[in-house]
Amino acid sequence: MTQPVDPFLLSTPDVVCFDDVDLMGAECTSELQVLEQDVYHVLIQSLGSNPDDLERGIGIEDYLSGTESDLQALPAIIDAQLKEDDRIDDSTTTVTLNDDGSYSVDIAISVSGTVYNLPFAYSNGVFTSGNLVNPGTAPNGST
Repeated sequence: MTQPVDPFLLSTPDVVCFDDVDLMGAECTSELQVLEQDVYHVLIQSLGSNPDDLERGIGIEDYLSGTESDLQALPAIIDAQLKEDDRIDDSTTTVTLNDDGSYSVDIAISVSGTVYNLPFAYSNGVFTSGNLVNPGTAPNGST
C-alpha cells in the first residue's frame, strides 16, 4: 500500500539535513553561502559516502581524533579536495591544537580573486562550522 504524500512537504523548500539551513530554518540565500555549506559538507563527509560524487569527502573527525600523522596530512588533504571545486581558485588550511585540547581548523579560500576565511572547530568529538569571515589576503601570498 502506497503512503500518501503530505501536501505540506510538496510546498516547502527541499531540506536535506539540518546543516542546510540557518538557525531560523532558512535555506541558503547566496552563492557564497552555498559554497560555504558545500565546503563544510566535504569536510564532514567520509570519502566515498556521497553517491553524487564518490571522490569527494574527507571525514575530518577521523583525522582530528586520529594519529599525529593524520593531523600532519590533514591540511594538504583538505586543500586538494577544495581545489577540485571549480568555484575555488586556491585553498590554504591551518590546523591548530588549542590549550584546552580542542582544534581550530582555519581555511582560506580564494574565489574570483577574493579570499574568504572559513573558521571551523573540533571539541569534545564534535566538529562545528563558524561563519564566513570578511575577505582577507590571497592564500600563499597570491592575488
